[in-house]
Amino acid sequence: MIIREINGEIINTKKVYIHDDVLLSLDFCRQEKEMNLKFIRYNDSKKYIMRFSNVIGFTMTACDFWGASECILDFEYISLNKRILIPELQKKHLSISNLSNNTLYDSCMETLFTFSSGDQLRIACETIEIID
Repeated sequence: MIIREINGEIINTKKVYIHDDVLLSLDFCRQEKEMNLKFIRYNDSKKYIMRFSNVIGFTMTACDFWGASECILDFEYISLNKRILIPELQKKHLSISNLSNNTLYDSCMETLFTFSSGDQLRIACETIEIID
């Protein structure tokens, strides 16, 4: 399954349901602008990968606010009016270059993982591929 901005809302449905799945690893290749998250499913212990392509930015906390846990509480597609990371990147881009490059940002979506620990991983990218 490949997810893009045009069908990003599918993340907020049962078709992309990863509640209680465990994050095993996070690998980011800056040169390729690709991030791979490896998970193990809660209900059947099968491993899978979520590949984020053309990653333009990501942020993560690791404070264990509610206690240590690698389990996913929620995975969300962030709607246009609630995005945080993409507008910050656009603002920074404009202040550095004095040129607007909205085509880069228009094709990207913003997603948010919330862990059972209360920590969050926010990713802005062009596509997400779920590989079983």
